[in-house]
Amino acid sequence: MAIPFIVTVIAILVGSYFLLEARENNLILDTAYQQARTVFKMLVITRQWVAEKREEIKPVPAVATKELAEYAKRLSDIRFHITSDKLVDPANAPDKFEKAAMKQFKKGAKEVYKIVETKNGRIYRYMAPLFINKACMSCHVYQGYHIGDFRGGISVSIPLAPIYNSVSKNRKILLGLIVTIGLLLLVLVKILITKLVLIPVAKLEKAATEISHGNYDIDIQIHSNDELGTLTKTLEKMSKKISLSQEELKNRIKEATGKLKAANEKLIEIATKKSELYSALAHDIRTPLAIITLGSENIKAKLNKTEDLEIIEAIKNNAMRLKILFEHLLEIERIESGIVKINIRKEEINAILGKEIDAMRLYAENSGISLKFISSSKKLYALVDKDKLSICLQNILSNAIKFSFSGTTIEIKSYYSERNNAVIEIIDHGIGIASGEIDKIFDKFYRTERAKNANRYGTGLGLTITKKFIDAMNGKIYISSEPEVGTNVKIVLQAV
Repeated sequence: MAIPFIVTVIAILVGSYFLLEARENNLILDTAYQQARTVFKMLVITRQWVAEKREEIKPVPAVATKELAEYAKRLSDIRFHITSDKLVDPANAPDKFEKAAMKQFKKGAKEVYKIVETKNGRIYRYMAPLFINKACMSCHVYQGYHIGDFRGGISVSIPLAPIYNSVSKNRKILLGLIVTIGLLLLVLVKILITKLVLIPVAKLEKAATEISHGNYDIDIQIHSNDELGTLTKTLEKMSKKISLSQEELKNRIKEATGKLKAANEKLIEIATKKSELYSALAHDIRTPLAIITLGSENIKAKLNKTEDLEIIEAIKNNAMRLKILFEHLLEIERIESGIVKINIRKEEINAILGKEIDAMRLYAENSGISLKFISSSKKLYALVDKDKLSICLQNILSNAIKFSFSGTTIEIKSYYSERNNAVIEIIDHGIGIASGEIDKIFDKFYRTERAKNANRYGTGLGLTITKKFIDAMNGKIYISSEPEVGTNVKIVLQAV
């Protein structure tokens, strides 16, 4: 609370200083403007007096102005110069600023001013126009002028350094005053905050600590009528309520803990029995299925009729499907029961990939599909469970072959990503997946509509198992696809 207030006070003081500084800069420019304008008016008055006293005063107004300019050079820092766009005396030729100003006067400007940087410092330049009046006609009638015509102008140059120096002294005094006031305010604020906030807050903190340690018999000596006083009363009431309900809460927690423990033990027992049942079923079913598969192969070898061969092939295929289904069910049950252990270690990914590709090559060739392995590195290392990664690759490669169009090539790529991850990509050219189904394909038993319509068999568990294993290895799996074009499966693993 104190720090934001102090920061606010400092911000106000600093803001005030810069605001005053901006006003001083405006004051400097206004001072220079008023000085230059006053000099110009005095020169115009002098010229008018000289013009009206022509019989008594020898020099003409233009000469008088030039002589006054020479006096100014010797006696002050102010400079002025009379000029025209129709010169009689070449010495009165205009400079760049004066030429620009006279163009503005002819467009209707009443005065022109500008700050100019010179080797001697900043100069405030001011110029206003001169017009022919009745007193001027005696000197300028022969030049073809008429009363009211533009004759030229007088420019005045005011050095800004003296004005800046004067204001700078005032600014230092002002800054010192602001700093002094700020320090006094900070001291006063610190005293007030300590007395009204910090000490009461310290008492509240001590009381809260006592409550956290189990001491609910507290008496906070704060009797103010502000928010802290209200908080004190609330804390004391809360302490008394906690003290009264503590024993009841302990009894309820003890009772609930006992019930949870019993329920947890029951769940563990059920999960164990369920896992044992799945294992027993899988074992008891896989053995007959294996016998059926082997027997169908032996019978097929002895038969010659096409119809009989098709029946035996159907028996064999369905037996294999049941075998795969039970293997997947058993694997899912092991994962969800927490029985499966993941042994992550440094493995060479290309070797694992090569082995699985070789195992799938005959299956792919029988389906009219080629497998092409491309690696950007001879050796690609990552932290994985070798056996679980093999299962993942088998599932993905099997799907890619199953759903690819005959005559196409499946590309298997491995490389290090820009973020130094090990990446495996499997790209097929087949029936693809609709965009609305990609988020569902990792769900248990989910099969896409295209897979069903294409009459491609699957359990709907392969990708579920794959996703769980990849997650367990701290990896990521991404799938992108386009119907009737193909699917890209990308596995990202932690490289070493």
